[in-house]
Amino acid sequence: MPKHAVWPEKKRTGSESAPDLARIENGNRNQFATRTRLVILLNFVEYREPNPFIRSIEGAPRVGERLTATIQPPGGAAAKFRPIVLVATPNREFRWRGRLLLPGLFTGEHHFQLVPLAQDQTRFIQGEKFSGLLVPLAKSMLEGKTKAGFIVMNQALKSRAEGLER
Repeated sequence: MPKHAVWPEKKRTGSESAPDLARIENGNRNQFATRTRLVILLNFVEYREPNPFIRSIEGAPRVGERLTATIQPPGGAAAKFRPIVLVATPNREFRWRGRLLLPGLFTGEHHFQLVPLAQDQTRFIQGEKFSGLLVPLAKSMLEGKTKAGFIVMNQALKSRAEGLER
């Protein structure tokens, strides 16, 4: 898989939920312990300073918790939304799902994953899959500003985590 990508999802068949219409993923290999990245990622109080994309998050990283998050991609306007935490596995994965207004219009399921590679190396993956009627209209924004936000956030988290490991 490339370092970052946006691609259409395969359509599902049968009684499965609506197909994902787009997906963005960005990851990097880092020289630090897995737990260092997750501690930084889940430290919502300090998000404004080190995170150039997800500007703030309020709430607890617990399954079922409703968060209040503000994102601002490079060159874009800030947007506030209220996702629900789906997965909060320490040192492994954090995932939420947010939607615009009504179900079926625009839904995003965002994930952060940590994959241990060696004792002091971790692959960090941030991604989001999008579904709903408005996704085709938002594709250029997703492929441009949203993808750019993932990249700058991942670079900032990498720098901060590697600085803590020194």
